[in-house]
Amino acid sequence: LFELEPTSPGFPDFAFFAHYNDGLVHHVGRRDAEAVAALDRALALEATTQERYFVDMAHGMRAVSAYRAGVGDRGGADARRFLATGTAEINPALALMNQAIVAELAGDAPGAIARLW
Repeated sequence: LFELEPTSPGFPDFAFFAHYNDGLVHHVGRRDAEAVAALDRALALEATTQERYFVDMAHGMRAVSAYRAGVGDRGGADARRFLATGTAEINPALALMNQAIVAELAGDAPGAIARLW
């Protein structure tokens, strides 16, 4: 995708999606530091896309990957932002993980565990 970007000037969000997909692959593969970095790059370009679903998903995935990478405090804002969207309602598994992150960061370990069971 990165090689195709220069040949796609008619798609201003092409770079966003290249970084988003890079982040998705790393997120699913549990290469969390790499996922956070790729999603950082994607979200730096969020103004280039009208596709709010993917922007929301990037925040939700970055929250989980940041938490798994040991920088959960950084993921808290992403988790809260993701949970405030309609996208969270149609992605219950990711929503539960983000709810657990918010609860754990608030000092509610039992609440975090309960959300994951």
